[in-house]
Amino acid sequence: MPLNKPLTYIHRFFIAFYLLLLLAMLLTYALGYLQKFSITTIALMSVIYAGLSFLHFKTSVDVAKGTNKGRALSVILSCITLLLFPIGTLIGAGMLFLLSPKCWQESR
Repeated sequence: MPLNKPLTYIHRFFIAFYLLLLLAMLLTYALGYLQKFSITTIALMSVIYAGLSFLHFKTSVDVAKGTNKGRALSVILSCITLLLFPIGTLIGAGMLFLLSPKCWQESR
């Protein structure tokens, strides 16, 4: 049974969110709406979105296991999420609350 379910689901939501952003960006570029941007810019954004998706995936797996590595990665991603004002700030604060010693479920 996975530990830290709410935090795991939040990270999985971000996986889907970043992959949808990546798909939308590539689709709008293919349709010609983003032609003012160079292919290098599109490639860089694709790498960033794919990297964030992978990082959230790795974090969700480790958080579900209750490892210290997962907790550390989750703290880093939560702090990054705090910068996404206003909705991201609320989600990031909620994630940091779920990472507090009171709420965190560590593997035994």
